[in-house]
This record gives sequence, structure tokens and C-alpha cells, in this order.
Amino acid sequence: MTQTKTGAYELPSTRRKEVIMYYRIVVDGFNFKLENCTAFFGKIEGRHKDAWTAESACSKANKSPKSIFKQEVVFIEGEDKLSVGDVYSDLCFQAIVDKTRKIQIEHCASVIEKLKTGVDSESACKTIYPQNQYRQDIPFEEWMDKFSSEAELILENKTIEIQKRAEEQAKRQSVIDDYNSMAAEICYTFPAVKGIQAGKEYYVAQVPFKMLVKFFNLAEEGVSAELRAQRKVNKKHAEEISDYVLNNRTDYVLPSIIVSVNKSMGFDPISMKGLADRLGVLNIQIDSKLLINDGQHRRLASEYFIEKDKSLGDETISVIFYYDEGLEHSKQLFSDLNSNLSKPNAAISSLYDLRSSFNSFVLDAIKRQPFSWLYDLVDLENVTIAKKSEKVWSLVHWKKFTTTLFGIKEGDFENLTSDELAKYNAFFDLVVGGLFENTRSWQLVHEGSLATTNLRESQISGHAVYLESLALAISYFSVDYEDEQLILSSIKDITSINPDKDNECWKNLCIVADRMVKNADSVKLTAAHMRSRAGIELSKSMIEVKQRHNL
Repeated sequence: MTQTKTGAYELPSTRRKEVIMYYRIVVDGFNFKLENCTAFFGKIEGRHKDAWTAESACSKANKSPKSIFKQEVVFIEGEDKLSVGDVYSDLCFQAIVDKTRKIQIEHCASVIEKLKTGVDSESACKTIYPQNQYRQDIPFEEWMDKFSSEAELILENKTIEIQKRAEEQAKRQSVIDDYNSMAAEICYTFPAVKGIQAGKEYYVAQVPFKMLVKFFNLAEEGVSAELRAQRKVNKKHAEEISDYVLNNRTDYVLPSIIVSVNKSMGFDPISMKGLADRLGVLNIQIDSKLLINDGQHRRLASEYFIEKDKSLGDETISVIFYYDEGLEHSKQLFSDLNSNLSKPNAAISSLYDLRSSFNSFVLDAIKRQPFSWLYDLVDLENVTIAKKSEKVWSLVHWKKFTTTLFGIKEGDFENLTSDELAKYNAFFDLVVGGLFENTRSWQLVHEGSLATTNLRESQISGHAVYLESLALAISYFSVDYEDEQLILSSIKDITSINPDKDNECWKNLCIVADRMVKNADSVKLTAAHMRSRAGIELSKSMIEVKQRHNL
């Protein structure tokens, strides 16, 4: 094995084929002479890829009553990994020596720095225990002579780094001041770069946070999900972004905000060779509406962190401007932007992803039910239903109901002909209409006579497992089944089963230990009970799951 560097907490090497591993080693028996170290010194107890994990494991091991020897973390850089359980006394000896030397140099630099700033010697040296690189106690004067020259070098490099940062900050401030002077005069005019995507122009500009807050308004909270092109703002998430910026003041990173502008934008190119008129000034009419397609949480977060640190208002974020082609285009833009990034929940994605034939089918089917009874009870934005929600189901629940009822996958809808879609629509309307007509609890909720909270507390008909079980039970009939009266009669038989949670028939099906349970088995068991009530033949999987549960 080729040793190249040893020590602790140093930057990784960039040399090829060399790796840095942080090792937990036995340090009991360390001696200032390698030949005097005990046989178990240098035994590898663990191997880690980062210092934090290694230190945590080392601390835990040292606190354990089962630990025999004291452990310590070092890193050893080389072409091969050391084997856990083996002893590498020479490598570990040098690693301990280098680590100790580095720590003593840093302590010496700390003492010198304190003395230079006027701290008295007693206070500066109060917590210092002078040692040499072999961890032997030595007099303070000898300690200073040994490490002061390297300590002074550390302080000198530190001063150079501070001066460099101050110079860079001055340059940045100069640029910001120049930009502020220009921004104060031009209002909705931004230096920008013009680009093309999908054959359409867009513009990228640098916008100060204070202008972002002033001119880019958030969507109104009272607007329904279907009339918005964004999900509602989660203030907690915006506060988390704000805290991130404030806690990482010198190295935070925020991605671009994407905005649609509802009026035509003017672009004045700067004529320079090689730029192809792509660099210039973007002009946006003062009465234009700016719709945030992606980044509304960053926009709200900027309000929060500017309140706490005014200087952040002068810093900038890149904004990408598109021409707004209407609400439907903005919805699709929101869906496209989030489908491969940090995804919104499945319900809101389904609502906005208009390219999916299946999503469109389910939304249209829900909307067209008579008197909007179903549409009023479906939460279009959330995957799960909150305890106090006025809705009964999520859009995701009805998507699962649809695929289960038809016995096909979402992707299969892309290949259906218009005649086939018509059959599926007719079958959906027949089944769902029959369910509503015969499910009294749903009618009472729609009429306002039964609160959704009471429905969920007292009846299984207020839960997703009941809805999916209905679909599985009725899936015995296909879209081509011609006897509609038999289908409706079977639905009537199924819905005549008392849906109260205290009905003994649901126990060990969808209610286990007095709690609602929704999984593959509970759905099949509940659907099997429904089919038995309607005299419908059970599927093989239903029979198998009943036998497995001894039912």
C-alpha cells in the first residue's frame, strides 16, 4: 500500500486513484516511539467516507460499556482501503502524529491571535495544554518555539483570505449600487437575455428581491384550484426557504422563478458582434399581469427574509419570462415544470396535467354527474382527506376507483378509440349513478344533513377502502355487459349492506382492532363480502385471500 498523506480533517486530495477514508482506530497503547506501541494499537475498528459519520460512530463506541479500547478518528489517503479488524501500526502512528501536530498548531495560532488582540496571557492560555506531536506534555516556551512559525503562517493566510473577501464584497456592492441606480429609473425594464424554446421566445433577467416583492403578486387564496395555475402557497414552506437564506447568508442558492406575462413584451437588443441580438433590455408594460408558474414559495420567502435583513433586498434572482397564452397553457406549464422536479402531490398534478387522457377522463366524468353531487364532495388538491375536511374523497381515490372498476391501467386510456371511450363513459355513469341513488349516507352529506366528519366517524362509506371495494366488487361486469338492470340490481344489493362501523360484518375485513384498514387484502375481503351479498361470483384472488385469513 502506498501512503501519501495522513492526519485529520484535511481537504481531500485530487490525485487520481487515491481515496480518503476516515478510520476509527484503537489508540490505547500509543507511545512516542512506534516500537513501544502495544500490539493492539492501530487496529481498524471502522471505516467511513466522511468525518462526521466517523466521529459520531467513534463517540458512540467510546460511550458503550462493551467497548474495551479507546477509539479515535483519523483519515488515511492512499490507493487501497484498509481492512477492518487488521492492525496498521505504522500508518496509524503517523496519522496520530500528524493529527496531533495540526491540532497543536491551530491551538498555538489561537493563542497568538488572542494575544495580538489584547487578551491577557492568562486568559489566552487558560484552556491550552501544551504537548508535542507525540502527545507528551512540554513547557509552554518550548511549545511556542516548536509551533509558532507555522501558526503565524495560518494567521497570515487567514488575513489574506479576509482581505480577499472584503475586496470581492466591495466589487459586488459596486455592481449592486450601479444596478440600483438604474432600477430606480426604469421600473419594469430589465437587462435580459433572449432565448428560444419550443419555437417560442423567452427572456432571462436578473431581478432584485425588493422588486420581486413589489411587482410580482401571489395568486389569491380564495380562487378555486381549477381557476388557478398553481397550488396554494404553503406559508410554512416559504418560512423554511427564508430561514435557509438567512442561515446561509454568504452561500445560499435559489433557482430561477418562472413567470408568464399576459401582454406582449418589448426587447431592445444591444448590437454586438457574435451575440445575434440576444442580449438587450426587456420592457414589460406597467399594467401587465405577472403570473408565477414556478417559484411562488421563493417569492413569498423573499418577503420574510427582507423583513429580517434589508440588505437582501438588493440581491437578485434570475427570472424567466414567458408570454402568457392563457390559463390552460399556464396549468400545463406548471405540470411540466414540476413533473421531473420536486413534485406536487398526486391530486394537484392530476388536476393540472391535461396531457393525460386518463386524468381528463376522470375529471370530466366527475364533473358531469347530475346536480354536481360528486364534484362537490371531491378534494381536487389533496391526496388524503383531513379529519375536519368537508370533502369525502380525494381525486386520487376516484382515479383508483376508475382503474379498478374498468380493470385497466391509466396508460391504456391513451390508445382507446372514441367508440371505446363512449362505452367507458356510459359504464362509469351507470355505476356511479346507481351508487349515489342507493347510498343514503352520500345523499345526506350532499344535502347537508350529515357532516362529513360524522360520516367518517360512524360509517365505512366515508372511507377510501369502501369506494375501492365497491369498484372491485362491481368490476365483475364489463363495459360491454348489456343487462343494465342486473348491474343496478347488484349495486342495490351491495349498498343495502349496513355501512355502520359497528356492523359485525366489516370486522376483520376493512375494520381490524376497531380501526379502518386499507390495503390490498382489506379491499379484496370487503369486495368479496359485497359480491356474496349480491350473488356475484368471487374471483380467484378473493377466494385465496379469504382462505389465507381463515374467513
